[in-house]
Parts: sequence; C-alpha cells; structure tokens
Amino acid sequence: TAAANTWTHATMVCRGSNIWSLYINGHLAARGDGSATQRPNANAITQVFVGRGAGAITEFFTGAISDLRLYARALSDAEINQLAQDADENLVGKSYNRRATELLSHYEFDSLGTGDYGGLGHAVTNSSAGPVDGKEGDYPGAVGLDGTSGSFLEQTAAIGLPTGAQPRTLCAFVKPNRQPAVGGRYPIVSFGSTSTLFKSSELVYYSPGSGDYRISMTKIGDSVDAAVTLPIRSWTQV
Repeated sequence: TAAANTWTHATMVCRGSNIWSLYINGHLAARGDGSATQRPNANAITQVFVGRGAGAITEFFTGAISDLRLYARALSDAEINQLAQDADENLVGKSYNRRATELLSHYEFDSLGTGDYGGLGHAVTNSSAGPVDGKEGDYPGAVGLDGTSGSFLEQTAAIGLPTGAQPRTLCAFVKPNRQPAVGGRYPIVSFGSTSTLFKSSELVYYSPGSGDYRISMTKIGDSVDAAVTLPIRSWTQV
C-alpha cells in the first residue's frame, strides 16, 4: 500500500513470455502472466497520458508524479533498485531514499558542496579535496583525492550508521590514479572509532604483496577480501 503524502517509486516491467513484474520502492512486489492480447499493439499507441487512464476518462491521479520514464527494454532488478535509491532529493525529499531502500547516506559530489542526499543528512567537511569530472563526464561530478594526509572528507558526528553486527552495505565508484604500493592501503570509506580495534566498517583497496591487489571490507575486527586489480584512471563500482 502506497502511503498518502509520501513518495513511492513504482515500476512495471514486461519481460518475455508475457511475464509482468511490479516493483515498489525498488523491491519486487508482484509477478504474473498476461496474455499477448493485453499488451498495446503497434496500431493502438497514439497517445500517452500522465495522471489519466487510457481507457477511462473518469480515472485520474490525485497527488504528485515525478521522474517518469519509459524504456524500450526490460530493466534488471538491480537497475530498478538503483532508480529507486537515486531519487532526486529536490523532487521527492530526504525521506524517500531511506524509506525505499534503507539508504542512509548518499554523497554524489555533484557540486562544490559535500551534502548527504540520504536519509541521515550527514554533510561531510572537505579538508583539501577538489572537484573533478564524474563517472559520466559531468563537472563537478566527483571528488579528487591526492593521497596525502590532508586530502580527505569527514563527518565527526555521524549518528545513525550501523554498528556492531548490524547489517550494512558500503559502495562507491572509484578511479585510482595508480596502484597501491606493496603494503599500501587506499581507504575508500570508513566509519566508527579511530581505533583499529573498534572500527565499525572500512572498504579499502590495498596490496599485500607484489602484483597482488585486493578489495577488503572490515567489520569489528573481522575482514573479507577479494583478489581484484582495479583499472587505472577508469571508473569501477566496488
């Protein structure tokens, strides 16, 4: 049930074999089979209505509609979830992203500002990092870090992030300028205590040996890593 006066992301997808899927806030809510005769045919598509039913002029939407999209292919589950979590705060408000996918913090770095577009609203303080081109060529669309002790961003009162054994997901697009040296570590994001023992979470790219590069996620003293070599000067999502 869509809540009144609250933004909800709804998606309908038709895949092969007449399979229709309905997603609410990025999550699959229903799936069913439909006959081919229920699909619009080439001769029937002459009008598009927003907020009005195509077959009944007495059916009208009451409320607001934003970010309407039509695709000529079936989006994947991951793409639909991405659309739900990437809602523009200026259109739908901060509460939308957190309600849709439990997104807590979202830093787009799409301006000289360092605002948090997620539900927590924890803006970060910029030490000496500068704006650079983003993954889609937009400027400013990312934050440039030079690997020195003064080039980072921080939030010293990030209340509300997961702690202990609570579930969490950390992700970002990264574009390293060079590979880490042996024993070197490129922290992507970390939060928790400054003490290594009590650190809540850290996502890091590092090199434990010559030619050996890894992505690691650390949580309260435990860690898991994967052997992967990130391309230099190319964007990768981790």
